[in-house]
Amino acid sequence: MAAEATGSPGPKYERVAESLRKRVRSLPVGASIPSERHLAEEFGISRMTARRAVVALMNEGLLERFGGRGTFVTQPSLRVLLAMNSFSADTLRKGKVPGAEVLAVTVEAAEAEGAFPQGTSVLTVERLRTADGQPVAVQVAGLDASLVPGLEEEDLTGSLYQLLDTHYGVRPSSGDQRLLAVACPGRPARQLGIAEGAPVLRLERHTYAGGTLVEHTVSWYRSDLYEFTAVLQAL
Repeated sequence: MAAEATGSPGPKYERVAESLRKRVRSLPVGASIPSERHLAEEFGISRMTARRAVVALMNEGLLERFGGRGTFVTQPSLRVLLAMNSFSADTLRKGKVPGAEVLAVTVEAAEAEGAFPQGTSVLTVERLRTADGQPVAVQVAGLDASLVPGLEEEDLTGSLYQLLDTHYGVRPSSGDQRLLAVACPGRPARQLGIAEGAPVLRLERHTYAGGTLVEHTVSWYRSDLYEFTAVLQAL
């Protein structure tokens, strides 16, 4: 792809995102786009700026990233704004008792294609979430480890947002999320006790505190047991 001018007013990543947006809309679903390194070289920008442009299009539902494979044009989907609630709060609101089984806790440096800047120490908590004891979701939450020292030693079976607030003074103030209907991959399918490829709702969320990315979570919800609702307002 030939480089396009980015000299118009506005943040540089937005100008790059607009150039990519025009190209992506002319490509078929499933087509791949260049890596962030190649985009940085093409536009003469930093890889961080290239990443912000790509993430902007991912948040719009125009692109989807698959670890180790690349970033691809995706089928446009209906985008619904949902409240930034925790699983525990949502489950209690539905009149059920929330629960969690911790499946894994790891700490690793973020890779170049991840949500956090490359090299960031990311603490990942993988949990099976239950409602009245029944498995309904698998959540894989990545957090900036520098903001939550010692979190792996805490009780992680309750509300993660409440723990961030009460123990670390970290209170998410904004975020974005995407909700897609997908075929469930093997690992979360086994954890949920359903067949691989069964329909699930995949929720990807980024939450911020004061403009700093605090959390990047990917969740798989059983579509036969869980539903999302949203209050819609005219823009």
